[in-house]
Amino acid sequence: AMEHASQHAHLPSTSRAFDLDAPQDSAEAIIYELCRAKQHCKKHRGTLKLQPILGGITNKLFKATLADDDCPILIRVYGDGGLIDRVTEIKSFLALAEAGLGPGSYGTFANGRLEHFFEGFRTLSPSDLCNKERSLKIASQLAQSHAAIPLHPPPGQSRVVPSLWG
Repeated sequence: AMEHASQHAHLPSTSRAFDLDAPQDSAEAIIYELCRAKQHCKKHRGTLKLQPILGGITNKLFKATLADDDCPILIRVYGDGGLIDRVTEIKSFLALAEAGLGPGSYGTFANGRLEHFFEGFRTLSPSDLCNKERSLKIASQLAQSHAAIPLHPPPGQSRVVPSLWG
């Protein structure tokens, strides 16, 4: 059995899987279960608006919003493929969130995770990346991100290291 990422990240988790053939039902069940575990989250069963988001390379992305809540959630359903170590990915994801460099998470489910949704952002296109000014801003932000994440974690915590090619 695959080791579940939330076992290491201290996040609410469920063994429930998101079914891409029944996205509305899956989203409602997962959001209700995971967000109920986080006391500050007001998500509950009700009228859920689910909107697919384009831009994921292998992941399927959805924006979920309840009519009575102004706190949308990003649903990230992992794509197929075995190249990504999800346990390491969630550790890195949470380290970036803790440093204020990424969204937080509401929890994980069997084939994905729920994240805080950032309004007003979009996926960069290849032409965006060819823009010299934008590329310099990206490089500067990456340098700040790398500087903010400690290379030597506190005692008792393992260091997050890239492991795809190692």
